[in-house]
Amino acid sequence: MTAPSAGPDSARSIFIRFLKFGALAWGGPAAQITMIKRECVDEEHWTSEESFRKLLAVYQVLPGPEAHELCVYFGRLRGGKLGGFLAGLGFMLPGFILMFGLSALYVEANLAGHLEALFYGLSAAVGGLVARALIRLGGSFVTDVPLTAIAAAAFALAICLRQLRPGARGRRTRVRALDQRQEVDR
Repeated sequence: MTAPSAGPDSARSIFIRFLKFGALAWGGPAAQITMIKRECVDEEHWTSEESFRKLLAVYQVLPGPEAHELCVYFGRLRGGKLGGFLAGLGFMLPGFILMFGLSALYVEANLAGHLEALFYGLSAAVGGLVARALIRLGGSFVTDVPLTAIAAAAFALAICLRQLRPGARGRRTRVRALDQRQEVDR
């Protein structure tokens, strides 16, 4: 393993690097964490694989999004407190701007009924991204037969519990009924 470059990174370079993560890391936490790990651990060698696993395990126990916490950690590691702040801000900013803009457009243009097919298609694409990220990230953590069995059992249990949850299947129907009521009120 090569040692990380000597000295801290500039505040600008930290902000730009984590802004890139925020703009490119679609597919939820698994995809985001995989991207952060690949660049900060595998390519830049800012910490060892073992240290990263322990750090991620701690962040998974703490409340809050692990990917954001990892960005703040690596930002602080490379640029002190300001680096941690800028890394967290850079990571959150693209998603915040996108969601703010889309929610304003969604409300102002009354797009609820028109975008259902688009959202349905996007959910399949995001599912593929998450599956790919889980496979890549899982290779770092699921390293033997007992862990593989535990992971498979947890996955099966999660699927079963989701099917048993009351109201899990009727959400789309309730959204359509709400949209129809809003149309009548106008």
